[in-house]
Amino acid sequence: MEVAMLNLRKVSRNKSKTTNSPLKMMDERLKSNPAWKGSISMLDGQAMLQEQTPFTYLLSEGMDKYHYFLHYVGADHKVHFKNVRILYIGGVPVYRNGGGSYYNRIEDLVPSCLKCSAVTCKPLI
Repeated sequence: MEVAMLNLRKVSRNKSKTTNSPLKMMDERLKSNPAWKGSISMLDGQAMLQEQTPFTYLLSEGMDKYHYFLHYVGADHKVHFKNVRILYIGGVPVYRNGGGSYYNRIEDLVPSCLKCSAVTCKPLI
C-alpha cells in the first residue's frame, strides 16, 4: 500500500513539472521581450543605457524569482530603474511595478513606468 502511494506522489510531481503555471508563462513572455538582457548588474545596465536617448529601456533579472528590474533613460537624460514583479492580484497574474500599477502585458507596464507613450518607449536591442 505504501509503495502505491509513493508512486502516486511521484506521478503527481512529474505532472506538475510538465504544466506551465500562469506565472511561469508570464516570466517566459517577459524574457522573450527584445529589451531582455538577462542577468546583468545595476552598473552594467546603467553603462548600457549611457548616451541613449530618453525613454530607452532594458529589462533584467531581479533579486529573486518573478522579480525583475526595468532600467531606463528618463526625460532628464539620467538612468533610473524600477522594480517589476509578477504576482497574483485578485487571482489573476499581473506585472506590477513598485508604484502600485499593474498590467496584463509588460508592453503596457513599461510606458506607464516611463511616463511616455508606447510609441516613444524603445527597447535597447
